[in-house]
Amino acid sequence: MEHKTEKPLSLIIKECRENIENAINGSNLPPYLLEPVLKDYYNQVSILAHNMTAEEENEYLSNLKKD
Repeated sequence: MEHKTEKPLSLIIKECRENIENAINGSNLPPYLLEPVLKDYYNQVSILAHNMTAEEENEYLSNLKKD
């Protein structure tokens, strides 16, 4: 069976930051227009993170009950 090397999380984060930076720089938008766009994305990510945490907690508690 072939072993597939997975990309380390630190490298994924680094690439994500670089992609975001390139998108911001490539947009040529002034900061006062970038700010609301970035706030919208932050709010969306925050909601997703909250939902994921709640789902993981529910799954964990459900698994504890099964044990």
